[in-house]
Amino acid sequence: YIYRMMHTVTSDQGGQNRQTHEDAYHFHNDIIVVNMGPDGEIDWSRRIAKKQKTKNDRGFFSSYYHAILGNRVYFLFNDNPKNLDRASGDKIHTFSTIGETMVALVQLDSNGDQIREQVFTEAESGIICRPVVTSKISSSKLILFGQRMSMQRFVKLTIK
Repeated sequence: YIYRMMHTVTSDQGGQNRQTHEDAYHFHNDIIVVNMGPDGEIDWSRRIAKKQKTKNDRGFFSSYYHAILGNRVYFLFNDNPKNLDRASGDKIHTFSTIGETMVALVQLDSNGDQIREQVFTEAESGIICRPVVTSKISSSKLILFGQRMSMQRFVKLTIK
Protein backbone atom coordinates (compact mmCIF):
# COMPACT_ATOMS: atom_id res chain seq x y z
CA TYR A 1 0.00 0.00 0.00
CA ILE A 2 1.01 3.64 -0.35
CA TYR A 3 1.03 6.14 2.47
CA ARG A 4 1.36 9.81 1.57
CA MET A 5 2.66 12.39 4.02
CA MET A 6 2.36 16.12 3.39
CA HIS A 7 4.91 18.54 4.88
CA THR A 8 4.32 22.28 5.03
CA VAL A 9 7.18 24.66 5.79
CA THR A 10 6.45 28.29 6.66
CA SER A 11 9.11 31.00 6.95
CA ASP A 12 9.45 33.38 9.87
CA GLN A 13 8.38 36.27 7.61
CA GLY A 14 4.65 36.07 8.10
CA GLY A 15 4.12 32.90 6.08
CA GLN A 16 4.91 34.51 2.74
CA ASN A 17 7.33 31.75 1.67
CA ARG A 18 5.10 28.77 2.22
CA GLN A 19 6.30 25.48 0.68
CA THR A 20 4.52 22.15 0.58
CA HIS A 21 6.24 18.83 0.00
CA GLU A 22 4.63 15.39 -0.27
CA ASP A 23 6.46 12.12 0.40
CA ALA A 24 5.05 8.81 -0.85
CA TYR A 25 5.96 5.73 1.19
CA HIS A 26 5.47 2.33 -0.46
CA PHE A 27 4.93 -0.77 1.70
CA HIS A 28 5.06 -4.28 0.21
CA ASN A 29 5.10 -6.93 2.89
CA ASP A 30 4.53 -10.70 3.30
CA ILE A 31 3.50 -13.03 0.51
CA ILE A 32 0.83 -15.62 1.34
CA VAL A 33 0.82 -18.79 -0.75
CA VAL A 34 -2.16 -21.18 -0.66
CA ASN A 35 -2.11 -24.63 -2.29
CA MET A 36 -5.52 -26.12 -3.06
CA GLY A 37 -6.31 -29.67 -4.10
CA PRO A 38 -8.54 -30.61 -7.04
CA ASP A 39 -11.51 -30.79 -4.66
CA GLY A 40 -11.10 -27.11 -3.75
CA GLU A 41 -9.88 -27.89 -0.23
CA ILE A 42 -6.82 -26.11 1.11
CA ASP A 43 -3.86 -28.52 1.35
CA TRP A 44 -1.49 -26.01 2.93
CA SER A 45 -0.74 -22.30 3.20
CA ARG A 46 2.59 -20.60 3.80
CA ARG A 47 3.82 -17.14 4.66
CA ILE A 48 6.91 -15.83 2.95
CA ALA A 49 8.19 -13.17 5.32
CA LYS A 50 8.99 -9.97 3.44
CA LYS A 51 9.06 -6.38 4.62
CA GLN A 52 9.71 -3.59 2.13
CA LYS A 53 9.45 0.14 2.72
CA THR A 54 10.64 2.69 0.19
CA LYS A 55 10.17 6.42 -0.16
CA ASN A 56 9.52 8.50 -3.27
CA ASP A 57 10.61 5.79 -5.75
CA ARG A 58 7.13 4.91 -7.11
CA GLY A 59 7.65 1.42 -5.68
CA PHE A 60 10.05 0.51 -8.54
CA PHE A 61 12.17 -1.72 -6.31
CA SER A 62 9.33 -3.25 -4.29
CA SER A 63 6.94 -6.13 -4.80
CA TYR A 64 8.01 -9.51 -6.20
CA TYR A 65 8.11 -11.78 -9.24
CA HIS A 66 6.96 -15.39 -9.17
CA ALA A 67 7.53 -18.25 -11.57
CA ILE A 68 6.53 -21.90 -11.66
CA LEU A 69 9.44 -24.04 -12.81
CA GLY A 70 8.84 -27.80 -12.69
CA ASN A 71 7.02 -28.69 -9.48
CA ARG A 72 8.33 -25.69 -7.55
CA VAL A 73 7.24 -22.09 -7.21
CA TYR A 74 9.90 -19.38 -7.01
CA PHE A 75 9.53 -15.88 -5.60
CA LEU A 76 12.13 -13.22 -6.36
CA PHE A 77 12.28 -9.92 -4.45
CA ASN A 78 14.62 -7.38 -2.91
CA ASP A 79 15.43 -8.12 0.69
CA ASN A 80 17.58 -7.12 3.61
CA PRO A 81 20.60 -9.50 3.84
CA LYS A 82 19.93 -9.95 7.59
CA ASN A 83 16.83 -11.99 6.64
CA LEU A 84 18.83 -14.68 4.86
CA ASP A 85 19.58 -16.75 7.95
CA ARG A 86 16.56 -15.84 10.04
CA ALA A 87 14.58 -18.52 11.81
CA SER A 88 10.82 -18.48 11.18
CA GLY A 89 10.05 -16.71 14.47
CA ASP A 90 12.79 -14.09 14.20
CA LYS A 91 12.14 -10.43 13.48
CA ILE A 92 11.98 -9.62 9.78
CA HIS A 93 14.33 -6.79 8.80
CA THR A 94 13.06 -4.08 6.45
CA PHE A 95 14.35 -3.76 2.90
CA SER A 96 14.97 -0.18 1.86
CA THR A 97 16.86 1.25 -1.12
CA ILE A 98 19.18 2.90 1.40
CA GLY A 99 21.77 0.56 2.90
CA GLU A 100 22.56 -3.06 2.16
CA THR A 101 20.26 -4.79 -0.29
CA MET A 102 20.15 -8.21 -1.91
CA VAL A 103 17.96 -10.11 -4.32
CA ALA A 104 16.34 -13.04 -2.52
CA LEU A 105 14.98 -16.17 -4.19
CA VAL A 106 12.49 -18.19 -2.16
CA GLN A 107 11.71 -21.67 -3.41
CA LEU A 108 8.57 -23.54 -2.36
CA ASP A 109 8.29 -27.25 -3.10
CA SER A 110 5.06 -29.23 -3.51
CA ASN A 111 4.79 -29.62 0.30
CA GLY A 112 5.22 -25.89 0.92
CA ASP A 113 8.73 -26.23 2.34
CA GLN A 114 10.76 -23.06 1.83
CA ILE A 115 14.38 -22.38 0.95
CA ARG A 116 15.55 -18.74 0.92
CA GLU A 117 18.73 -17.95 -1.02
CA GLN A 118 20.70 -14.87 -1.92
CA VAL A 119 21.03 -14.34 -5.68
CA PHE A 120 23.31 -11.29 -5.54
CA THR A 121 23.84 -8.13 -3.52
CA GLU A 122 23.77 -4.53 -4.64
CA ALA A 123 27.46 -4.29 -3.69
CA GLU A 124 28.32 -7.17 -6.06
CA SER A 125 26.21 -5.98 -9.00
CA GLY A 126 26.04 -2.21 -8.59
CA ILE A 127 22.25 -2.32 -9.14
CA ILE A 128 19.00 -2.87 -7.30
CA CYS A 129 16.63 -5.31 -8.99
CA ARG A 130 13.19 -4.23 -10.23
CA PRO A 131 11.27 -7.50 -9.63
CA VAL A 132 8.13 -6.63 -11.60
CA VAL A 133 10.24 -6.21 -14.76
CA THR A 134 11.58 -9.80 -14.51
CA SER A 135 10.71 -12.20 -17.36
CA LYS A 136 10.76 -15.96 -17.70
CA ILE A 137 12.56 -16.82 -20.96
CA SER A 138 12.68 -20.62 -20.72
CA SER A 139 11.76 -23.48 -18.42
CA SER A 140 14.77 -22.70 -16.20
CA LYS A 141 15.89 -19.14 -17.01
CA LEU A 142 14.80 -15.69 -15.87
CA ILE A 143 15.96 -12.26 -17.03
CA LEU A 144 16.14 -9.68 -14.23
CA PHE A 145 16.40 -5.95 -14.78
CA GLY A 146 18.11 -3.68 -12.29
CA GLN A 147 19.30 -0.14 -12.02
CA ARG A 148 21.06 2.27 -9.74
CA MET A 149 20.83 5.92 -10.74
CA SER A 150 21.81 5.99 -14.45
CA MET A 151 23.34 2.47 -14.50
CA GLN A 152 21.07 -0.23 -15.93
CA ARG A 153 21.81 -3.95 -16.26
CA PHE A 154 20.16 -7.21 -17.20
CA VAL A 155 20.99 -10.41 -15.32
CA LYS A 156 20.29 -13.92 -16.63
CA LEU A 157 19.41 -16.27 -13.78
CA THR A 158 19.42 -20.03 -14.38
CA ILE A 159 17.49 -22.11 -11.83
CA LYS A 160 18.47 -25.75 -11.55
